[in-house]
Amino acid sequence: MAAKKQKFSLDFKEKTVLLAERIGVAAAAKQQKVGRNQIRRWRSKLDSFKQVRDSAHRFRAAGGGRKIFSDALDSKLLDWYKEALEKRNPISRRILLLQSRVIRDELIADTPELENLKLSKGWLDKFLARHQLVLRRTTTTCQKAPADYVEKVCDFILYVRDEIKRQNISPSCVYGMDETAVWLDPPASTSIAPRGTRDVSVCSTGHEKLRITVALTAKADGTKCRPFVLLNRKRVVREVAETFAGKLTLCWSGRTWMDDALTETYLRKTIGPQMFQKRLLVWDSFRCHLSASTKTVLQSLKIRTAVVPGGTTKFVQPADVSWNKPFKQVIQNLHDDWLHAGVLPRTAGGNLKAPDMLVYLSWVCEAWDAVSPEIIRRSFLTCGVTGSVDAEADDQIHMFSERGPCPAGRAIFDQKKAAGVPAPPPSAIHIDESDAETSDSLSDAASSSDSSDDSSDE
Repeated sequence: MAAKKQKFSLDFKEKTVLLAERIGVAAAAKQQKVGRNQIRRWRSKLDSFKQVRDSAHRFRAAGGGRKIFSDALDSKLLDWYKEALEKRNPISRRILLLQSRVIRDELIADTPELENLKLSKGWLDKFLARHQLVLRRTTTTCQKAPADYVEKVCDFILYVRDEIKRQNISPSCVYGMDETAVWLDPPASTSIAPRGTRDVSVCSTGHEKLRITVALTAKADGTKCRPFVLLNRKRVVREVAETFAGKLTLCWSGRTWMDDALTETYLRKTIGPQMFQKRLLVWDSFRCHLSASTKTVLQSLKIRTAVVPGGTTKFVQPADVSWNKPFKQVIQNLHDDWLHAGVLPRTAGGNLKAPDMLVYLSWVCEAWDAVSPEIIRRSFLTCGVTGSVDAEADDQIHMFSERGPCPAGRAIFDQKKAAGVPAPPPSAIHIDESDAETSDSLSDAASSSDSSDDSSDE
């Protein structure tokens, strides 16, 4: 059996050459257990070793190793990858390998030797290593951003800033809102297992598809409102209603999606009427947020709205950017703790039951309490939802930061800011202008002041 081929780092090669100059090639070869011809070859390349001395763990000098079989194939596949990445399409190893074979077949006419190139998994490993690409777990699942999303985001931020400043809206009257699903049995995506294990099984109650919807609302000054919870049952459970009174706004709707009627209930109970101060609500372009009946309710409550352009919520919606991840992570942790707690409720057949309503609603309370006011305040600043227009506020917008989704967008933003606030596209931004408050509107607000007790500002 042939001896296994050895690899030596540049640091080892350089030390061996210097040792050979001091004690001789034969003695150095015997001491370092390498061949004499090998030391002579290293000595002839000593200058190139010094050029790559920045890392002692490199095994080859620049340009060493097997050369790329086809530069055209390599560059075309890399260009295809970058284009797919800009479109935010999921790219798996299988897809990349299939595309490499498509490109190879296109190039065979001009380069017949490509027909002998076997695009194997090993070749793909080397391609990924060559371009510093790795298989990563996705961090965000979202709808496709529009082609001109940078300009839409810039217009949205500039318009909202101007609206807050022009209407003199205080941070305590700027609201952010988002509906998010809370799964009653969130499956764990990872689990510690022995190295080399091929089967990693985790326990589940079998209720992975059961969920409730929670509408999270907070203000730009860090104040959190009560979560508005849609429950998939219509009959009120008295014990649950009494336990979470003052903590959650429970809606026994029998469904877990928002419509016009539930949006009106949310607006009246969570935000409520207010007689004197102007308010701004920032939310997404969900269809019930833009309906005629919802606009009527907003006007009656004297609430201006700024609708985040479709496909850009992950850039400028405070909840998507900052709240949802820590909120859901705490719920996942509480669910894991519940599974490890000890004796769990089971059916007559011995299967695990889903968490009780008292249990999962307590998770919602704890998770929302865990989101600190500082995170809430910072989320509005990082999304540009603020009345400040100075350069310091611009630097805090996460989308345009060096590690943000679009650092190049800062130049576009500065250019638009210097030119003045543009008229917002109707599809991107909607502001409901309320009429000047007359005595009739004040009396209407006063007559509905009893319902303001349901407002969940904490």
